[in-house]
Amino acid sequence: SLAIAFWPDPKGLGRKAQLALLTSDPAKLAPAAFADQSVAARGLTGLERLLWPDEPLPADPCPLIRATASDLARLATEIHDGWTGGHADLLLGSQAGAVLEAQVLAGNGRFRGVRNSSVWHEDPSIRGTPHVPPKGMLLDQTFHEGFAQLAPLGLSFDGWMWWTQIQEFAALADAFPATRLVLDHFGGILGVGAHAGKLADDFPHWRAAIRDVAKRPNVAIKLGGLAMRTAGFALREQERPASSQELAGLWRPYFETCVEAFGAERCMFESNFPVDKVCVRYDTLWNAFKR
Repeated sequence: SLAIAFWPDPKGLGRKAQLALLTSDPAKLAPAAFADQSVAARGLTGLERLLWPDEPLPADPCPLIRATASDLARLATEIHDGWTGGHADLLLGSQAGAVLEAQVLAGNGRFRGVRNSSVWHEDPSIRGTPHVPPKGMLLDQTFHEGFAQLAPLGLSFDGWMWWTQIQEFAALADAFPATRLVLDHFGGILGVGAHAGKLADDFPHWRAAIRDVAKRPNVAIKLGGLAMRTAGFALREQERPASSQELAGLWRPYFETCVEAFGAERCMFESNFPVDKVCVRYDTLWNAFKR
């Protein structure tokens, strides 16, 4: 949320908004009123500017610091209370059941599913996470024993992998038709390492994998994550940030393929922030989605 971290701010909107609050009606710093102030003036980046200002401030910042900290505490409580995701290592096998049951109990109705990363590639330079999962994890018998604990608890499974592993994900969906599975990040587009410069060549193979896995009614897909470095669109190497029009043009074939294959009812947008912010602004990303 931009209310937690308004960044980047190339026009200095945050500083301008904070300077106005420092010299305005103190009533604007009351909790309810402050929550309605511009997100540029709030959040962690706003708090950092107040605690370590680049220039002398025109008024005592303590009231605004207290208001900002209280607002962050409110936001943290809202996020905590609304949290529905979680994690349990399904490679624990049947023992994962006790972990899941404890999380369901602690979640008080908000714990809805887990995500396990299975991103593995024969090219060791291609890494999606600091920890590399074992090869063929989704086909592992012990993993299946852990996966079997999800459906009885009404929990879903998010899968994060490379598109070259989608066939394994499809096999998992076939083995557990009563469990809802979600394929993250378009199935894991690859454009680095052994796949560098091969997005066009890989596209028909990725599309075939998407069309095949979409035949499983218990599988849905998240549309996002294309701004990650591993996707290979080289957004960080451009002389200027990509516009929403440019992003929409680059990514349209991927969106259209997934919506056509899964139907709108089994697709959902995801910002993948803060990971994607190294390559694209939040507002630019969502404007690209809208196009």
